Amino acid sequence: MGSLLKRLKMCFPRVMTFFSLSKNVKIRYQKKQGDSQYGWDQMERERPNLDRPADLKESFDVGAPDSEEAIWPDDEVVPNFKRTLSSFRLKFCHLGMRVLSAIGIGLEKDPDFFAPFYKFVGTKGNTSQFRINYYPKITDNLVIKPGQIRCGEHTDYGGISLLIQDEARGLEVGTVEGKYVPATPIPGTVLINIGDLMQRWTSDKLKSTPHRVLIPEDEIKRGKPRRSIVLFFDPDRETLITCLDGSNKYPPVISDVYVMELLKKTYEF
Repeated sequence: MGSLLKRLKMCFPRVMTFFSLSKNVKIRYQKKQGDSQYGWDQMERERPNLDRPADLKESFDVGAPDSEEAIWPDDEVVPNFKRTLSSFRLKFCHLGMRVLSAIGIGLEKDPDFFAPFYKFVGTKGNTSQFRINYYPKITDNLVIKPGQIRCGEHTDYGGISLLIQDEARGLEVGTVEGKYVPATPIPGTVLINIGDLMQRWTSDKLKSTPHRVLIPEDEIKRGKPRRSIVLFFDPDRETLITCLDGSNKYPPVISDVYVMELLKKTYEF
């Protein structure tokens, strides 16, 4: 964990360097049209909650090192961006496997139960996404639409999600009672979310967690950006997800097909 946090300290400055570039530069690294998962998304590009306007955030999705679709800023633009984030991504995946071992034990399975479904972690054969989120400061000249927030209510689509956030608040998670409570940043910790695939896999023993990011009401906090790094740690692309208890509570789905269908909907508006 200490090694991961050490790399995080290197990671955040590089993140800030990219997002502080002009739009004319960043647009060279935006996601391509179609099924591309990787690259930059500008403000109001993603809309996870169709009952709200699109999100007030930018993001950059980092591809696997062997992916032909991966997009990387040139070293002349952001020095060592690829090397730094690729190294951090790998460490994050190692942590993800440790979390899955703990989940396996909790489900009364072998600690390595999930390992066969994550054989291609770190390569294009796996569905996982590594994302950097940047929420610009809220200024007077920013037009905020009615009901618009930094990130609309949603659940993550895949297996588990590992999130590291900076000190800026705003993240809230849904409770079983249907209320939202603050997920206050705690230095040196990683927040774990259960995704929709894991809920299906475990027949609702583990349930995906709704969450959102609000705009701070305090003027000082509104004037500060927010940053987070998240690993959507999902099974290998061709993994067939069936209910572990042998029930038919959810029909079988292919990991990549299921996640991509849901992901596309956040961009179709």
